[in-house]
Amino acid sequence: MATGNGSATSSDWQDRYYHVDQILDRPGPRTDPSFLAGDEVKDFLRNKCKILVIGAGGLGCEILANLALTGFKDIHVIDMDTIDISNLNRQFLFRPADVGRPKAIVAAEYVMKRVPGIKVTPYYGKIQDKGDDYYMQFNLVICGLDSVEARRWINATLVNLVDPENPESLKPLIDGGTEGFKGQARVILPTVSSCYECSLDMLNKPTTFPICTIANTPRLPEHCIEWASVLEWPRARGDEKLDTDDPEHIGWLYSIAAARAKEFKIEGVTWSLTQGVVKNVIPAIASTNAIIAGMRTPSSHSIYLTEVLAAACCNEAFKIATSSAAYLNNYFMLIGTEGVYSYTFEHEKRDHCPVCGGEALEMSISRDWTVEQLMELLTEKQNIQIKKPSLATPEKPIYFQQPPQLEEATRPNLEKKVSELVPDGGEITVTASSLPFNKMPKADINKAGWEQSEFPILCETCLGPNPFIRMSKQEFGRSCGTCARPFTVFRWNPGSGARYKTTVICQTCAKVKNVCQTCLLDLEYGLPTQVRDTALAIQNEAPTSDINREYYAQNMENKMEDGNQALMQVGTRATSAGKEMLKQLARTNPYYKRNRPHICSFFVKGECNRGSECPFRHEKPVENDLSHQNIQDRYHGRDDPVARKIMANHTEAQGLKPPEDENITSLFLSSLPASATELSIRTHVANSLPQVPASQLRSVVHVAKSRCAFVNFKDRNSAERAAEAWANGLDMDDERVLVKWGRSKGSAKSAAPIVGPSAVAAPA
Repeated sequence: MATGNGSATSSDWQDRYYHVDQILDRPGPRTDPSFLAGDEVKDFLRNKCKILVIGAGGLGCEILANLALTGFKDIHVIDMDTIDISNLNRQFLFRPADVGRPKAIVAAEYVMKRVPGIKVTPYYGKIQDKGDDYYMQFNLVICGLDSVEARRWINATLVNLVDPENPESLKPLIDGGTEGFKGQARVILPTVSSCYECSLDMLNKPTTFPICTIANTPRLPEHCIEWASVLEWPRARGDEKLDTDDPEHIGWLYSIAAARAKEFKIEGVTWSLTQGVVKNVIPAIASTNAIIAGMRTPSSHSIYLTEVLAAACCNEAFKIATSSAAYLNNYFMLIGTEGVYSYTFEHEKRDHCPVCGGEALEMSISRDWTVEQLMELLTEKQNIQIKKPSLATPEKPIYFQQPPQLEEATRPNLEKKVSELVPDGGEITVTASSLPFNKMPKADINKAGWEQSEFPILCETCLGPNPFIRMSKQEFGRSCGTCARPFTVFRWNPGSGARYKTTVICQTCAKVKNVCQTCLLDLEYGLPTQVRDTALAIQNEAPTSDINREYYAQNMENKMEDGNQALMQVGTRATSAGKEMLKQLARTNPYYKRNRPHICSFFVKGECNRGSECPFRHEKPVENDLSHQNIQDRYHGRDDPVARKIMANHTEAQGLKPPEDENITSLFLSSLPASATELSIRTHVANSLPQVPASQLRSVVHVAKSRCAFVNFKDRNSAERAAEAWANGLDMDDERVLVKWGRSKGSAKSAAPIVGPSAVAAPA
């Protein structure tokens, strides 16, 4: 019998709680202000706290044992599975004699047998079998599941339980998961912190195999298993439903897959792999389970990681139940594939989360979309992922998966356009049997041109050196800096000592120019677009006026969807000379200095008193052309001061430094092909200088006998643009033409240059 003050009972062995009481008898440096040391907290932990564990598999076994040894005495466990012989290598509560028995019942019996005074109440069945009253009785819920659907269900159920007027209705959820040598643990406070649904877009999409591969040319054991489950099961078993939890069904698939593997001389088909493929389960590692569960590290894993243990599921349960230390806020990751790496961060709530956000999910779809296309989007989109959705408006059903009579009646709607069934701005209620809530996407046809994306297009410099980047994503967070259409904005910190970076243009505009969404530099060469376009003679066709640019972006998006049209028109200049120029100028390694913090404005004014703790740079700003840039000029490659500086330095290095005499506007071409004519020279000049209007070319004087020519421009700026483009020479008829600046005829004899329409400059 437990005593009222939470001290040891007759069933407890001597000094059982000695180490735990070191934490509960006195406050520590990280103790929560609400912590009340002494008998009261011990009594709550050992006599009053009721905790639910969902899942009694590899992770669940570790959690149950650790909770019992920590001091939790009233534990409930739910699991719908039975013990298989393949479980015994990592689910240590089970023995060979237990094969075929329910996991929840065997685990409860074993824990109560090994830890006296513990009460473990098992339930062999699904979590969906229980109602709200059942979950209301617990103080904490810990998940050790291997199913995304089950996690989503319990997450939504606990969120729906919360009553603002009843603090006891908030049930903290601790979720743990493992995937080979990787694992995660997180603390979810329903309606307060980010919920499981908020992080749905972090999940990897399930691996799928092409039907043609598994049917005709299998190369992997997984192909044979997929063939047995996807193609052979329906053929041999007819309408019988495949139950991935039925050992007889898994055994049948294994035997069929093994026979096919033997036929194609493929090795590696095993019973456990068959179960893993059809259930989309990645084999668990015992040591990873132990670390994520917390409190103990198996002897086979000779490591001790304070961060890992502090963030594990049972430690978080202990901290929440006793307030003895600050609990995890709110996400912990473990990566043990190459060494051991752990990382904690706060996953932010998603404003439009359909579970904890309390708002309808807004989606933009084209007027031409059919209901079937919408259902595919709901199934595949990373932040939705609904299996077998049913759709309805407040007035009528659109398509229902069940019952069969209603499915047959609504099936013709699959081929209809959504705009025929739903008014503009209308709401669609989305339901699924695996979820305890409805999603309500708003079908806004007016947003059809707005852009949604799952990951940004970035260069290596902007992404940063850290391989583990946490990004925040906001759909339609701002207007694109070039086409003005709303797009999905990403924000992240590329590394230690760097400033937060964000995307400034939409993906359509980034793809049109092949540039980074943040720095607007070319993704292949790491150069400004003006440098690249000058070297490759790329014609900038994008309109710069506010009236036409959004229309142009939508047209380019349609071209990309067609997949058969080039987005950048490369001129004849894109030959060896241009490529040579880009090769010389290209930045091949990341330049992380570009991610430095901005200059502190208070320091500039002499008012910053934060010293070394200031996150901004303490430098005086340099006022020059480089400090006056704008997105439009950088993107379209016009009057970009950074590009002008790069090309000016390169031109000078190639011996084409502009002469001091501003009146010289001519360039001298030598080593022309023997077949060159004035017309062919004009054509090559025009094609290689798309950034210089044809009207700026004053004349071309061809001296055929000397195989040279003088190209005269109307102004100095056009001549300098030509010199920059021809810094590495000009390709004509597969021959390299040399380029030099011209000079006035009288420069050698008189200080007064000869200029005018008829003046022919001599070579410098």
